[in-house]
Amino acid sequence: IYPGGPLDYYEIDNNFSVFLYNDIMKSLVTKIKFHRDIVLAFQMGKFTGEALKKVGFNFDDYGYIVPVPTGMKRLRKRLFNQTEEMIKGVNKVLPLPMILRAERKKQIKSQVGLSREERMENVKNAFAAKHPELVYGKKLLIFDDILTTGATAHSLAIELKKVGAAKVDVLTCCRGKLET
Repeated sequence: IYPGGPLDYYEIDNNFSVFLYNDIMKSLVTKIKFHRDIVLAFQMGKFTGEALKKVGFNFDDYGYIVPVPTGMKRLRKRLFNQTEEMIKGVNKVLPLPMILRAERKKQIKSQVGLSREERMENVKNAFAAKHPELVYGKKLLIFDDILTTGATAHSLAIELKKVGAAKVDVLTCCRGKLET
């Protein structure tokens, strides 16, 4: 587990990543995202769950796990949300809190190749809590496949805190080279 890191976003209280985003992980994520490999997404979640179990990662403190939502255009093309499939895999190994879905308020362009500033602007105001009444006073865990700049998680965390989340942590399968 790779805890913390140089994220200077006050909306994200803690962040954890299980694997480094190396050539092997990049190949797996590419296969999941661009070759519609739903089985591999589930398996990657199981691997993530096994690694979390080994280090004793505790989900008991979290009221909900919040998968980063996929936009409708990508969802139609991919046919599944890779993050939700990964969560299903993790849940086969470790009991997880209930899923609380967020939604995309706007379509965003791919983050690949964008600078940190461009990513922050791209996802600004992109998310909303679907059930804000469930968020108030809760400690939430955002789950995503990859953390690079943290822009996506930051944008979602802002919205969750706006509706009353007490704390928002982030857990990702992979951590890329943190871009600044």
